[in-house]
Amino acid sequence: MKIPSTVIPLVDGSRLARTRGKARESDRVDVPAPVDEPLRADQDALSVALDLGDDATALLTVLRQRRRDRASGEVESDAPSEWTDALLEDDSLQRFEELHACLRGGGSAQQVLALLRTRFPDAGDALLVLGQWRRFRDLSREERECLEEVLATLRAALEGEGAQSLRDARAGANASAKAKLVAHRTGLDAKALRESYRDFLGMDLVPISQYELWMEQYGFEARHSVLDFIERALVADIYALDPSCSRLEFGNALRYIVRLGSLRSADLRLLSSGWRQDIMARLRVDKPTWLLAMFSVVRDAEKLRTLLHATCAKAVPPPTIEERCILVQSMRRALSQLSPAMWHGQDEYAATFAALDELAEQAVSAEIAARPLSVLRVR
Repeated sequence: MKIPSTVIPLVDGSRLARTRGKARESDRVDVPAPVDEPLRADQDALSVALDLGDDATALLTVLRQRRRDRASGEVESDAPSEWTDALLEDDSLQRFEELHACLRGGGSAQQVLALLRTRFPDAGDALLVLGQWRRFRDLSREERECLEEVLATLRAALEGEGAQSLRDARAGANASAKAKLVAHRTGLDAKALRESYRDFLGMDLVPISQYELWMEQYGFEARHSVLDFIERALVADIYALDPSCSRLEFGNALRYIVRLGSLRSADLRLLSSGWRQDIMARLRVDKPTWLLAMFSVVRDAEKLRTLLHATCAKAVPPPTIEERCILVQSMRRALSQLSPAMWHGQDEYAATFAALDELAEQAVSAEIAARPLSVLRVR
């Protein structure tokens, strides 16, 4: 094939100068104005929401393409390397090749199932393998019937263990690809992330307790990455060909994930509005301890006084009255940034700030009492 030659039009000097001038203007970078942390938290939450929308759009596009391919008689490629990357075993391709060799060698459904359970002990991986394997174009009728029997036997076994077992298997199959991507980016354990998604679907914890559980399991710095994974895994599960939950269950999970997203924004507000590095360094308080302390106050306002006393007791020498005032004010400023919905009810919300106001008044009274009389007379 003859490649057509490119025709380069002549450009006069004035037009070239105008073009270069526009290029220089486009190269200018406008420095954004400083954004306060609460607003940044809202922007982060909006960014995550937009990312979730992008994920959902991409999934819908894939599903539509699959429907078109099926309608036209086309099927996916038989190359296992194209989908075994989503499995969480290190040598997934080699394990699948052993399975395929067993099937091609005339293995019975019982033999294939036994080998499948050995090579892919997680039921989610086993379902994912069978789902892709059954789509191979070069399978004989006997081989395809064998795989259908293996799948039916596996599903029956999972259903016999209870509805949760089948749900967990489907959830694991649908979330494994997201778990592997997040693990590669963050260094977290992909299998642990998959289990966390399964637990998320079955747990009935208040959002703060769930958030604290992830902090304990994965560490303070990884808390947002874990929540990001759960959000994306939930979207992938909802739009999967074999979803793990009903529409009602997914609706409850979506409402719960929205509350967790609000808690993530509250987390950022607590650390931006109430954190005083100079005071916290004196009190030997780090950010994870401060955040967990604020969460405990949200759950139980009665812990506020004990928390303040325990925090001040760590400082050597003991904090001054002024530092105690600053600490109480920081706690009040941080908690005032949170939505009242974070508390169990309006009474708990009011009790928290009543206790804070009382502690602030006591600190101010102590500061006034400690001042010299000469200072008071001058004023």
